[in-house]
Amino acid sequence: MGGRVLAVRRGLRVLAATSKDLRSLTESGKFQEALFYRLNVIPLRMPALRERKGDIPFLIDFFLDKFSIVYGKRIRIEGGATELLKEHSFPGNVRELENLIHRLVALAEGDTILPSDLPPEILETRANRVSLERDPIYRSLHTTPEDMAELKRRKKEIRRLLADQERLFAERAVEQANGNLTEAASRLGIHRITLHRMLRR
Repeated sequence: MGGRVLAVRRGLRVLAATSKDLRSLTESGKFQEALFYRLNVIPLRMPALRERKGDIPFLIDFFLDKFSIVYGKRIRIEGGATELLKEHSFPGNVRELENLIHRLVALAEGDTILPSDLPPEILETRANRVSLERDPIYRSLHTTPEDMAELKRRKKEIRRLLADQERLFAERAVEQANGNLTEAASRLGIHRITLHRMLRR
């Protein structure tokens, strides 16, 4: 289940929050069944921050205002830095973002947080994405062709790339078998003739 559950009883509202799956814990006997059903009146699920990227700029502004007051200095964030933060998955959810903004404000030497001020884990997110987007198969599968000629070209390119990978895979198997094609084919679970065909591609 996870998230929050709201119980209403005789005018009293109880809001309980958890990151655990209480239903599974209840079924396994690790959480009291009676308490679970008392709390589970109106279950509410709070989506992870990575599922609501549009909230990130507003949260950034909120935390900037909060910690600017704490440290007595007015800090703003450059647009490029906000875009980098929007690309990050934030496994620690809102608390991770809050702690990050806190650190950036505390350590800020000027009045603006730049992309270069962001920690390595944030910058690596962009680097990994750019690297992925440069991959020909990724581009072919994640962008729409302009016309039929482009579609045919992409299909041909994907077939060529897969054939290259198949050949390299076969070569590695032969190398691991010390050049013995029969043994390599046996390890791969294919016929020796099939291995020959893979090596010729």
